[in-house]
Amino acid sequence: MPSVLSRWSVTFYGFAELDTIWDSLQGPNDLLGNFTLPRAGTYAASHDQFTMGVRNSRLGFRIKAPELGWLRSSAQIELDFLGNQPSGITEAAFFNNPGIRIRHLYFNAQTPIVDVLVGQTWALFGWQSYFFPATVAIQGLPGQIFNRTAQVRLSKTVPFSTDLGMEFAIAALRPPERAGGLPDGQAGIKLVIPARKAYRTISATQPVLDAMAVGVSGALRRFAVPAFEPNATTDATTTGWGVSVDVLLPIIAASTTSHDNALTFTGSYVRGAGTADLYTGLSGPAFPALPNPGHVTPPPTYSASIDQGLVGFDSAGKLHPVSWQSFMLGLQYWFPGSTGLWISANYNRLQSFNATTLAHGSRTVFVKSQYASGALWWDAAKPLRVGLEFAWLKQDFVDPGPSVDRRVQLSTWYYF
Repeated sequence: MPSVLSRWSVTFYGFAELDTIWDSLQGPNDLLGNFTLPRAGTYAASHDQFTMGVRNSRLGFRIKAPELGWLRSSAQIELDFLGNQPSGITEAAFFNNPGIRIRHLYFNAQTPIVDVLVGQTWALFGWQSYFFPATVAIQGLPGQIFNRTAQVRLSKTVPFSTDLGMEFAIAALRPPERAGGLPDGQAGIKLVIPARKAYRTISATQPVLDAMAVGVSGALRRFAVPAFEPNATTDATTTGWGVSVDVLLPIIAASTTSHDNALTFTGSYVRGAGTADLYTGLSGPAFPALPNPGHVTPPPTYSASIDQGLVGFDSAGKLHPVSWQSFMLGLQYWFPGSTGLWISANYNRLQSFNATTLAHGSRTVFVKSQYASGALWWDAAKPLRVGLEFAWLKQDFVDPGPSVDRRVQLSTWYYF
């Protein structure tokens, strides 16, 4: 009888990626996210730039343990090179010597009663990454829920029949603010219809055949910061929340034998407050200066142990979570035959309903963004892919005068 050790399995996977990017203005990196664009009329907004890098290349391991009766367990470790780097380094150091970053590091224990996931992976909110669109651009996109973090998650899949199933999940996650004193709470329900299959690519990974699905998820979080007064000894608290509705719809379904003319739609609608951290690089208004009616020198300053853009004070000194609403629409179409050609298109919109009030006159806070992209893909061979994408990003700020970036990106991938 083989030893237990021989029944362990490890799969090594990943891809090498080269991104070449032209922007119509200066400032954004290869990962665009919700980077605040330079204001119209500035030097950076009227001059272009060209970027090359391999930072989105990826390495990973999937580990499967032997089954022990009622328990099946596995683990995943995945890294990329988009990690934080020290400020003030040269461009050459930033792109040629990138920092390694943990994407996923977790284990999963499956039992007949409930499945348990422990570690860092996709947040439950938005049922990531099941409803992600296809893009040549590095995700998360402007206005896209895109978040991986430490968590403990319980989930249960209930198959009602071969054509219908449902998944329930609840999770405690790393909070957006440690000083809030509580974990981030998230829960979701997902309806899965295996009878209808969608052929699609998630982000820029290898194509897969997935079941049609609709997901609803929510988040609830607590914030606590010092009261808005000099030398505060009490706190100000507020509650953040979010709701996400997501869909994967095969308009023209595919099968295990053919994906000719497959047309797949992905959609997401999100409404929330205090949810900026669930988007990539979204900041928002900073805290204003404390009142100084007596003209004290030096003037009193306000600081709190919380990331910018999650909460803010109004003119009366009351704390509010910064509100955001977004929706994302995506299409993928696969041409017939064995050419390996397919196309994708996306449109995202992000808007805040109270950032203007909480900005207290700051000109640098954007309150709305729109993003659109279209891409042509060629899967030249199973391990080799080329993608060409044009993207347009417009940001509207507190005061009139939008900023616009036009981006052309040519990327290649080698999968292993």
